[in-house]
Amino acid sequence: MNTMTVKITNALYRYFKGLYELNQNIIILCGIDTLDKDCQFEDYLENVIHLVPKLIPYKYDKKGKIYKLENRDGLLEFENEIPFLKTDYKNILEDHMMFLTNIKAIRNKLEHKIHGVTYMELSGGNVWLFEIIYNINKDNIKITASDLIAFVKDLNILFSKIQMQIKNFSYDENKNDCPYYRRLTKFFFQDFNKIYDCDFIATFGKVMLPF
Repeated sequence: MNTMTVKITNALYRYFKGLYELNQNIIILCGIDTLDKDCQFEDYLENVIHLVPKLIPYKYDKKGKIYKLENRDGLLEFENEIPFLKTDYKNILEDHMMFLTNIKAIRNKLEHKIHGVTYMELSGGNVWLFEIIYNINKDNIKITASDLIAFVKDLNILFSKIQMQIKNFSYDENKNDCPYYRRLTKFFFQDFNKIYDCDFIATFGKVMLPF
């Protein structure tokens, strides 16, 4: 039984837009020559750092000393209507705990003291090897291409499942021709994963950079 509602579909647009931008930024990062000092590599990565926590609601549990899902926050407001949502989010959080912990550490510092975040090293040359090492309060935090891609691929799979719910809902409600629903399902986010698995991902990233 499809429990999708108009309220939920109306709320999804910003999340879909955010995930689309997240994928765009990661693909561009894969195409950047890290030796090019004018490439604005750090700007694209900061966009990613700000987008990730908007798409998966998690916070630090001081008592348990671990990150957990923030109940009823973000899309989890609709966990009863989208039964697989909380389980899939939980699996993503557990599978990418170190990456998401690092993202929150950098994001929190950027929000409260931008100059408190500096990067010590940027290296690359191969999409699977580029990495950036940030320094925060004398701690080095590493973000790598492989971590970014592994995380967003799982997120793309989750959001594709949500898109299928929307597609079925629009069919059941005779709204197949509604421009809004067509926009939400004109492609499935899982299609981005084909690009990440492609040998030409660096080329895709290069052509998406501003001329």
